[in-house]
Amino acid sequence: MSKKVSSWIQALKEYNKDTGSWCLPKKGSEGYIKVKAISDRIKKDKNFEKAPDLRKLKTEKKVPSVPKAPDLRKLQSSKVPKAPDLRKLQK
Repeated sequence: MSKKVSSWIQALKEYNKDTGSWCLPKKGSEGYIKVKAISDRIKKDKNFEKAPDLRKLKTEKKVPSVPKAPDLRKLQSSKVPKAPDLRKLQK
């Protein structure tokens, strides 16, 4: 089973295949227009399978939710005894 890749990524790979480094052309530049043309050609190809839209896929929760920390004010008031009044003890 092969991984589906978007036409834009395939076009970028084709655009950068003869260069020594990876280049993302700035939108509106000559290179961008070339990559866009390659991408449109790939989309028209009948054998091209469109990559799924990752924003629409339901994701599974990989990390369990973290329980909320208890309210410290409630814990302190219930568990910590009040200190005795030292003035009353000295009399």
